[in-house]
Amino acid sequence: MRHVSRMDELRELADRQFGAFTIQQAQRWYSMRGIRRQLRTGCWLRVHNGVLCMAVHPLPLSTQLAAATLAIGTPVIACLHSAAELHGFGVVRSERLHIVDPGATCRSAPGL
Repeated sequence: MRHVSRMDELRELADRQFGAFTIQQAQRWYSMRGIRRQLRTGCWLRVHNGVLCMAVHPLPLSTQLAAATLAIGTPVIACLHSAAELHGFGVVRSERLHIVDPGATCRSAPGL
């Protein structure tokens, strides 16, 4: 029988969420002291308030979107540069994550 470490279990959870996880999820395996240690040593990154990820540079767009979903609490929709990058268009990489405001309603227009 294979021994699964707490890091392996957390990594499996993070993989199912495109690399992101909440502090509450991490607390299944780590104390707050352990979480702070992972952040301080650079093993994990704080993406949003209460949302972390394993340290990866650059942070994949899929992880950024998953982190935004976890932070906001509702699925987000990429737009502008983020949507173009997600679909493989050759755009200039933006440092910002562009998402549609989840509380906004879209106006209809001819052909849309």
